[in-house]
Amino acid sequence: MPNLILELVSLGIASALIPLPLIVTVLLLRSPSGKALGAAWLGGQIAARLVQGLLIALLLDRAFGAAGDEAKKGPVVSTALIVLGILFYVLAARKALHAPDDDAPPPSWMTKLETATPARAFLFGAALMAISVKFWVFTLSAVGGISYASLDTIPAIVVYLGWTVLASGVQLALLLATVLVPARADALLARVGDLLKRYGRPLLIGVGLLFGTIFLAEGLVGLGVL
Repeated sequence: MPNLILELVSLGIASALIPLPLIVTVLLLRSPSGKALGAAWLGGQIAARLVQGLLIALLLDRAFGAAGDEAKKGPVVSTALIVLGILFYVLAARKALHAPDDDAPPPSWMTKLETATPARAFLFGAALMAISVKFWVFTLSAVGGISYASLDTIPAIVVYLGWTVLASGVQLALLLATVLVPARADALLARVGDLLKRYGRPLLIGVGLLFGTIFLAEGLVGLGVL
């Protein structure tokens, strides 16, 4: 269980620090209908993660559950971590070379989001999770780790819900700030937006190298290579 918690915390923090969703969250929260749009955008992401988790859990159960072969789930999780580690290295390299992010939505999204309704913001949030390979691999790694730990159904669901909240933790904190301390929220959002604009690229390079190394090492250890 401690290993599972450490793995899920690493996955959650890495996912929460991906700059693109944070940039959009700041943009939406600073708009005239900020709270509603921000909540809908974040809600779409969380809803998509829940659907992804359910689909992946069903696929894992179909692949391994019928045969009762729990031992095979270890390589699945380890391989997913290796893939995620490689994706982070690629992400860091592309940012270092100023290459565009392949998973980034089209620029037209940003224009549409500025005048979006909450329903459209929800759909955009869900679509971001659906089209990004990185977020699919995050979910696969989290669900695979929970499945490999052989938790009962209710604890497994609770753990996954906790991971989902952690993976959206920075965005959730920004949203809560606009609700709980509205007088200071705009200054906070402006500061966060400035930091992301100024340091988003080095942040992504650092996150890519750090978590790429962590996930790659965890995956190789899981396969018995290290």
